[in-house]
Amino acid sequence: MANLLYTAARAAFMKAELDWDDDVPIKVMLIRTVQGDGAGGNAVYTVSATHTSLADVPDNGYCRATDGVELTGRAVNSDAEAEADNVTFDAVPAGDPIQAILIYADPEDAQSDADRLLIAYYDTGGSMPITPNGGDITVTWPTSSPYLFGL
Repeated sequence: MANLLYTAARAAFMKAELDWDDDVPIKVMLIRTVQGDGAGGNAVYTVSATHTSLADVPDNGYCRATDGVELTGRAVNSDAEAEADNVTFDAVPAGDPIQAILIYADPEDAQSDADRLLIAYYDTGGSMPITPNGGDITVTWPTSSPYLFGL
């Protein structure tokens, strides 16, 4: 697959229902898209631009390798590109490779995963996939265009 912005997030940005640099918590999660080493593993999440919420991402104890970590330092630059501080996931348990990163909105009034809007999916770039070894995993965002993403 390739990196993408989910269609529902694009629409939310365009309708001013979601603002990258406001107070709504936006989080990052590490996920596994296949169970096993990837070569002969079983699919556990197949990305689709039409997925709308975190409820579309299996919570089967395997796919979601981490809980969400809140993005800080969010800003929109003059080229309508999203920027944010790097994110560190502390002491990620050793296990099978992590193949992707999800960004999602997590409003304080969210009652379930259906209330958490998927924003972006990344499975290329950096050192993906990465095999956790019990140590920290830091996601370092690009520091030039298109940064995290642009509209």
